[in-house]
Amino acid sequence: MRALVIGRFQPFHNGHLAVVREIAGDTGTDEVLIGIAAAADDHTLDNPFTAEERNEMVIRALEEAGVHP
Repeated sequence: MRALVIGRFQPFHNGHLAVVREIAGDTGTDEVLIGIAAAADDHTLDNPFTAEERNEMVIRALEEAGVHP
């Protein structure tokens, strides 16, 4: 079974990582897809990171946590 986690990840933090780990640890889950929600603007107070920066942030956090991205 596939699972989908969607978020803005502004920034990706330990709470997000915990959700991904919990879902990935479910015995019925073969794959976790992570959807990075669009932000109309970037480099603002509410949306400090671009989509590319958030994508890289998620990949690095998963790698550092030993979760295969």
